[in-house]
Amino acid sequence: MSNNNNSNNNNNSNNFNFFRTVGIVKEVGDTIFVNENVSKAEIVVTDEENSDILAINVYNGKIDQLKDLKVGDSVKVSFFAKSKYNNGRYFSVLNLYKIEKL
Repeated sequence: MSNNNNSNNNNNSNNFNFFRTVGIVKEVGDTIFVNENVSKAEIVVTDEENSDILAINVYNGKIDQLKDLKVGDSVKVSFFAKSKYNNGRYFSVLNLYKIEKL
């Protein structure tokens, strides 16, 4: 898994960090409609480099990227990693940026 830093040292709010990995699709979840403005799905990928299992959240317009994927497909995935603090515990979430079928 590689980290790509796309920032340019000016603290611009459009700067972001994302990670990329190549892996195999293990599961493509159904779309859930959270409310009238938010839809969510999940894709599970096994990272080829170190066999990590990654459950990646997919929101709104990015869900279209999942429509042609099937279990067993080889993919290159770019995603954001974010940690949150809630009720005395930290947890991390992975959100899809882009997925490409190989």
